[in-house]
Amino acid sequence: MSGLQASAGEKMRRAPLEGATNFRDLGGYPTRDGRTVKWGLLFRSNGLFALTGADLDYLARRKFRLVCDFRAVEEQTTAPSRLPADDPPEVLSLAVRPEAGDRLRVLAMSGGTTLADIVAAYEAVYRAYARDHHDRFGALLARLADADSYPAVFHCMAGKDRTGFAAAMILAALGVPDDVIFEDYLLTNTHWRLNARFPGTMDKEAQAAFGAARREYLEAAFDELRRSHGSLDVYIRDALGLSDAARENMRTHLLE
Repeated sequence: MSGLQASAGEKMRRAPLEGATNFRDLGGYPTRDGRTVKWGLLFRSNGLFALTGADLDYLARRKFRLVCDFRAVEEQTTAPSRLPADDPPEVLSLAVRPEAGDRLRVLAMSGGTTLADIVAAYEAVYRAYARDHHDRFGALLARLADADSYPAVFHCMAGKDRTGFAAAMILAALGVPDDVIFEDYLLTNTHWRLNARFPGTMDKEAQAAFGAARREYLEAAFDELRRSHGSLDVYIRDALGLSDAARENMRTHLLE
């Protein structure tokens, strides 16, 4: 079993929510300097619009202070999040909808779409995350430098793409090795399934690819940011605007 899957003696990685199956704790991951990400402070998730009453009770007990929503404005409007009514968390809207995503919507309606088409389109989307949305992803990092933000959860619709890139940047800022970052990204394939209808003529492999986290998608984002800034550390500092002091604050809050 992967070291990222919760064993019997390890804290639970996926939260026990019925309405958000990709709601995951980022705790337990090792860093290059020998520390570990603390459990129970930072979570990634798919949309929070289908939470049950029991789910809301769970969130209320954990006393979440911050929810960062990467969904586009129309997604937030048509599927509003359900959150505890008493002592609710702050909700920070960081809407991201790269233009390349429109290509994916066209492909989803085309019966002749191939796996290669989908992979190319997703790679373009991930390059756009790294290239065009510094303010959105940087705003999340800035808030995580503030101790009053915890516990916090960030999410999009599936908890796969926008959330996947954000999680990668957070873990990189904390000093988590690349191989662990990619393993965390791929855990979406264990916990989330796309519920959608496709044209009957579309190849089954192509249909499955729409709901999958594939390593080459995140690799495309890493390639884009390294092409423009040389390294993850420089990208996080200069593009996402996380100063060395703020990054150290984030590490102080999240590492042990």
